[in-house]
Amino acid sequence: MPESTYFFIGCPLPDDNGEVYPVHHPLVQFNEEALIVGSATLATSATNWLRDNK
Repeated sequence: MPESTYFFIGCPLPDDNGEVYPVHHPLVQFNEEALIVGSATLATSATNWLRDNK
């Protein structure tokens, strides 16, 4: 079985009333900085795997 890793990038923000909606809810608001960090983490993981598994 191949190795696998799961990343949970928690990025929803509370709205003006303090409500936090799930990621597929139409009123969800995202923390765009978390998306940047998450994208960089996934890209680095992929390039490291490719480097180590030629």
